[in-house]
Amino acid sequence: MKIYERHFYDLRCSPDVLATVGFVANIQKEITESMGMIRKLKRFALARPNEYGLIDLCAGNALTSVLAIHLLPFKWAMAIDNKPREREWDRAKRFAYQVDDIMDPHVLDVLLPQLSPYVIVSVHACGQLAERAIELYQNTEAARHLVLMPCCEGMGKNRVPLVIRKKIGHYLAWAWHLNDLAGGKLYVDKNVTSPKRAIIVASKGDWR
Repeated sequence: MKIYERHFYDLRCSPDVLATVGFVANIQKEITESMGMIRKLKRFALARPNEYGLIDLCAGNALTSVLAIHLLPFKWAMAIDNKPREREWDRAKRFAYQVDDIMDPHVLDVLLPQLSPYVIVSVHACGQLAERAIELYQNTEAARHLVLMPCCEGMGKNRVPLVIRKKIGHYLAWAWHLNDLAGGKLYVDKNVTSPKRAIIVASKGDWR
C-alpha cells in the first residue's frame, strides 16, 4: 500500500468520505491524487481557518472536495462538474454538488456571488479545461488561490519551446505551460501513483 493510501485509510473520516462519494473506479489511484492535493490545500485552510471556501472544478466524483471539507477548516465546499451524479452528498456538511459546464460563460454566476474568499482546486482537468480553470481563478476576485493537477495536453499553443518539450516530455511541458499562465509554482508529487502528477499552486497578491 502506497504512503498516501495508508494515510487516507488511517483517517477517522475515510469511511464517511467513501460512503459519500460512492463507487470510484481505480480508487487507489484517485486517493493518492486527492491526498496530494490535500497536502497543498492544507496550508491555505490552516492559515485562515473557516475563512476560505473551496470550489472543485471538473470535480468528477468529488473525492478531493469531500475529503477536504471533512479534514480541513474550510468554511464550505462546492464541487462543479457537467455530469450529474446521484450520491449521498448530504452526508458531507457544508458541501454542495453543482451540475454545470465550466466552459459556459454563465458559470461565473455560480462563482461570483460567493461572499467569502475561496480556493479553486481541480484534479486532472484535461486540455482546455485546465486553461479555463486558470482563467476563472484569474478573473474572479474572490478566488485567492489555485491548486491544479493537469491531465492530458491541450490543443492550443504551448509556451514551452519545442526543444525543451522533447527533453522533458509532453506532460511536464504542458504543466510548465499552465504554470506559466497561472503565475504559480510547479511541483511533481512522487507519492501520487498516476504518471500525471504535476501540481500547480498559485496565489494572488497579498494572499501569497
